[in-house]
This record gives sequence, C-alpha cells and structure tokens, in this order.
Amino acid sequence: MIRNMVKRLSETFPKFLFGCMIFLMALSLVLSFTVFHHPDKVKITTVKKANPVEEGFDQIMQATGNIRETLHLKKMVDSISAKKQLTGADSALLDSALDRLSKIHQTFQ
Repeated sequence: MIRNMVKRLSETFPKFLFGCMIFLMALSLVLSFTVFHHPDKVKITTVKKANPVEEGFDQIMQATGNIRETLHLKKMVDSISAKKQLTGADSALLDSALDRLSKIHQTFQ
C-alpha cells in the first residue's frame, strides 16, 4: 500500500522530488560548514624534528642533570638542617636550595 503510494507520487511529480533532493543536499552542505562545523577539533599537524632519538637523548641528559642537582641539594639541606642553630647565611642558603628544588620539581611535571 505504502509502496504503491510512493511509486505513484514519484511518477506523478518527478521534477518536484528531484528539486527537493537537490535542495536537501545543498542545505546539508551549507549546514555542514556552518552549524555542524567544529574548528577546535581540526588541528594542523606540525613538522617534528628530523631526529626524535636525539630529542629523547637530550631529555634523558636533562633529567639526569636534574637528578644529580637534586641529590646535591638534598645533601646540602640535610647537612644544614642537622645543625642545632642556624645562622643568617645558613637560612639564606637553605631558602635558595629549597627554591631550586621546587623549580626542578616543576620541570618534571
């Protein structure tokens, strides 16, 4: 019943149905570039360095240097904090060592 009705409608108004189809395709094209377009999802890929091994090695060397400096600062903080009474110079040295430790910690994150 529905099939016969659709067939009769398409035989009676073929140009009208073709026009509706073209209109809906044009509407879909316009909507896809305006309403449904999400520019934040489209990202332009950047060209990476030619040698990722070298970049990784540099990161390892930087991390190794940071670890060595952290161990040195830890020993200094431990030796200063072991004193029963701190001088002004000890306090300044301790403060600068703790600041440097916090900067190193920020670079790891």
